[in-house]
Amino acid sequence: MSAEAFSESLQFPNVKKRAVASRSYRVRLPPTNSTSFAAGATVQFDLPANLAGSYFNSNQCYLKYKLTNSGTAAGGVAAVDLDRSGCLGLWRRCQISTSGAQICDIDRYNILATAMLDADASQEWKTSVGAKLMGTTGNLRGEHLAAGATRTFCQPFVLNPLSQTTPHRMIPLFSLSSLQIRMTLEDAAVALHQHDAAVPNGYTISEVEMVMMITELSAGAQAQIDAM
Repeated sequence: MSAEAFSESLQFPNVKKRAVASRSYRVRLPPTNSTSFAAGATVQFDLPANLAGSYFNSNQCYLKYKLTNSGTAAGGVAAVDLDRSGCLGLWRRCQISTSGAQICDIDRYNILATAMLDADASQEWKTSVGAKLMGTTGNLRGEHLAAGATRTFCQPFVLNPLSQTTPHRMIPLFSLSSLQIRMTLEDAAVALHQHDAAVPNGYTISEVEMVMMITELSAGAQAQIDAM
């Protein structure tokens, strides 16, 4: 065997492999149980199923919804602040299951999210990207919401087994049974910091949707994966 080494530009036998045929498209998935939710309610998403050669990319997935500082019918409405994790502080529990089998059940999801932001997010991110998407401020309280104010948030779908595969893997969607994702909202008194002690907290979310990317492989590409 020759001991000489050629530069990369002279390695003519080394040809890039051809990529498999596929396409990716965006899906806006609404909840299956309602269109508007109050504190303590559960929002359920049923991911598509029985889609041949299709995969869910959890790293390009987020929840989009409109938050309204609605107060309570009896007590009126007063200004509030979000917790320091922004809109992530609104969610108490995250459950994922399929065919009646539970994949994960994360209680106190908002506390876990707060710990993640405290440990991993920089002050610059919290006051720029985080402020625009999720209402973080970099302080001990999140974004201020005036009485009756409405704000749209885009919250990344993080801190769950689907989005934390190592290394990253897409989730198959060709099973006969769909994946169910259930997100439970936190009580208003816990999720919000009130400005007027005489007025009870209250909030609602509406226009909820899970925005996700689905990758569909050609029949030949899927056959290669099946062979693996």
